[in-house]
Amino acid sequence: MEYSLHIENGMTPQTIPLDQLAEYMTALAELLGEKSHVHLHEVREGCVAIAVEVDDAGAEKVDIRLESIIQSQSSTDIGRAYKRLDELLRKHNASGTLRNNNDVVVIPFPGVTAPRPITFGPIKQNGSIAGELVRIGGTDETIHLMLRDGNVTISNLSTSKAIARELAKKLFNGTIRVKGEGTWSRGEDGQWCLDRFKVTDFEELDDTPLAVTVATLRAVEGSEWRAVPDPVSELLADRRADGEAH
Repeated sequence: MEYSLHIENGMTPQTIPLDQLAEYMTALAELLGEKSHVHLHEVREGCVAIAVEVDDAGAEKVDIRLESIIQSQSSTDIGRAYKRLDELLRKHNASGTLRNNNDVVVIPFPGVTAPRPITFGPIKQNGSIAGELVRIGGTDETIHLMLRDGNVTISNLSTSKAIARELAKKLFNGTIRVKGEGTWSRGEDGQWCLDRFKVTDFEELDDTPLAVTVATLRAVEGSEWRAVPDPVSELLADRRADGEAH
């Protein structure tokens, strides 16, 4: 079985940069899978067409893999491989097709011809961010901060010297919530990104686990929480209900 990737951008085998050609070969290998059974046949004239041979041992698996692309999500292995190759074509101002040995298009790659996703921003909005203060510093009137929430760090935060002096007391010292004005942008991938955040105020948050708080409440003489079999679940259910009501 033979497949060929046709790259439509005016390049020829004689003019395409070698590093670009290598990028396409790597991306094609990721798309087809079964790497030990896929071999380069030739780079054809006309447009750049990278032809590969799939030996008998891998032909059926490659066919099944390619047939699954239409139903695949971008989070799957084959979905990511398709997206990577399409983005590579867009990067080089190209579109392309994957064809079988009968020159029938198996997969189209719109590349540069696809409609560009709509981007938004920058948009300014008041809000708050919670986390542990893990860095603070600066040499001018603007002091830069870094918060950490689990494995996520947020570093594009800034504040005034006056607020920074108070915040310094909370460095590596519990969870805080900073408040202020954020500037947000939405990229072509549809994800919103925080460009910068100006901190104008902050507050300390209680890190006490919910179970400990509930146990303290149940210990209070006359507390109605003593009669609730599972107060933690009850509190969480109330929180979800409040969220749905709004």
